Amino acid sequence: GKVKMLQSLARLVLGFALPVPFDLKFFLTGNFRAASKVAVALRLLRLVIFGRRTLRCLRFRNVAGPSMFDEIALPFIFDIRPHFDRVHDFLLEKCQQYGKTWGFTPSFNLPILLTADPRNVKHILQDNMDNYTKESVLLTVFIELLGEGIFQVSHGPNSPDGGVSWKLQRQIAAQIFTRTNFRGLMQDTFVQHGEKLVSKLKRESSPEQVVELQDLFFRLTLDSIGSLGFGVELGSIDSVDTKPFVKAFDASLVDGFWRLINPFSMIVMMMVPRSLRLPLRPVLAMLPGESKIHSNIAVLDEFSLEIIKQRREQAKPGPDGQVVFPKTDFLSLFMGAEQGPFDDHFLR
Repeated sequence: GKVKMLQSLARLVLGFALPVPFDLKFFLTGNFRAASKVAVALRLLRLVIFGRRTLRCLRFRNVAGPSMFDEIALPFIFDIRPHFDRVHDFLLEKCQQYGKTWGFTPSFNLPILLTADPRNVKHILQDNMDNYTKESVLLTVFIELLGEGIFQVSHGPNSPDGGVSWKLQRQIAAQIFTRTNFRGLMQDTFVQHGEKLVSKLKRESSPEQVVELQDLFFRLTLDSIGSLGFGVELGSIDSVDTKPFVKAFDASLVDGFWRLINPFSMIVMMMVPRSLRLPLRPVLAMLPGESKIHSNIAVLDEFSLEIIKQRREQAKPGPDGQVVFPKTDFLSLFMGAEQGPFDDHFLR
């Protein structure tokens, strides 16, 4: 009884992970004759959708990386799980094993290419940037955190909106990335928080004491971004206890990456269109591994929307009728942009 139960469970998991061979067997062996019309239709639809992906992945197999046997015997998402806490070192070891550019095809549904070759990086980010948009299953792991911001929205003529949103956000953000601001506001901000970090190290450390610098550098970066991004002093460097916003932000990043190796999350990302992910958030939050992500996003939402509300209350009318905000951070820049007004969801 237990053996049959385990076999059924294995077939169910493999049926989701590798649907094409199971569906092909279903039709070739004549099993569809005894099945309901709904089951046959669903199997056929799944075979069409995933069959195209599988063919694409098979054409991708001439790229260096794990063999087809490796993908079946030990899928990459399971190979990487034990090394999640040292994922960058693990990927570097794979580059040393396969070369500077290599790829893999998890479940033969999604071809993924990784490169550490400077020539390829330059080609993607500079020479032919418009050809490489952000329309990727990989980026949907952060959609609740990043929304439709400039880090997430696609660019270039091949993106869904032709790159309009990306161009708009870049045009507004470029106003703060001037030489004057770099030498003034940004330099002063980073120096100010850097001095706080140095003072903390002098106060609380001794020659014999081991100090966790990664956590302190994370707090330094977050405090600096808090000042430049939305004009708020988070104070995480001097804080003894980790503040809820800081903890939720860090956890959201880690949990977002964890989605890439969580089979349940991968199935959701491949099956649920990106446009439906946010509206279906309450339902998706009930899936294994998803509840923690959505609870952290709720903390970030509450914090962000409160800042936006306060900033709107601080707004004053300008001489030309344009709303003027008292601060010079990114949030104020977007809230006062001529291309606006933008709603709270977009600003968040």
